[in-house]
Amino acid sequence: MAQCTKGFRLKKILIMAMLFTNLSGIFISQSEAKPFLMGGYIDISTGSGNYELEDSDREINMDLTSGDTGFTLDTDTTYQSFFNYRLNIGLKTRKIDDEFNTSVDLPGISLENIFAFAFDQGPGYRWWGGPLFLFGFNSGTGEVYYDDSGTKHEDEYFFGQLGIGLVTGINFKAGNYTTLAPSMGVRVIGGPGSIQTCNEEREYRRTCENVNRDEDFFATHTEIFASLAVLF
Repeated sequence: MAQCTKGFRLKKILIMAMLFTNLSGIFISQSEAKPFLMGGYIDISTGSGNYELEDSDREINMDLTSGDTGFTLDTDTTYQSFFNYRLNIGLKTRKIDDEFNTSVDLPGISLENIFAFAFDQGPGYRWWGGPLFLFGFNSGTGEVYYDDSGTKHEDEYFFGQLGIGLVTGINFKAGNYTTLAPSMGVRVIGGPGSIQTCNEEREYRRTCENVNRDEDFFATHTEIFASLAVLF
């Protein structure tokens, strides 16, 4: 039985890149022997871009909205260091609406590395900014439709993402053991993906058996975002 393996190959490549960047950031931060703070974060974003279909050579415009939540780690808790590294690992849901009124929800994972430098800081606060590097993978299904024979068709999307951006934020103490850290910025994201149309003669079969479409694409978009982290 054939399996939809293209999305898994994309995921493996992105995971390797995630681990490399993550370990690099922690190594740099630990060279200054700073303690960690950990907690959770939420992030919302909106943007627009396009994706180009490889086989048909068509470029399709799209709008995106995203939301994610997850675990965050920050290496600077002293408010005295010039540099700090922040890691966000979360579950992300992207909603894509293209120019043909196709709407797709793509759940996935996201890993964001922030290399931050202090602009101003003092007792209990830190204003910082710097570059970010993002890795992600999303997959999901489009709208279901049926042909004249009653066979069910469903488009499956796989989308890997690499992104860069700029972010600025403020860390400030909200108690003896709590730090609030709002931030905002811009990301430019691109990556490969694929669309597979799967035929399902029975509702319970969820393999891409009898695939009648398998088309690659490359997508790019720019988004603005706002985030809030709570660290302990």
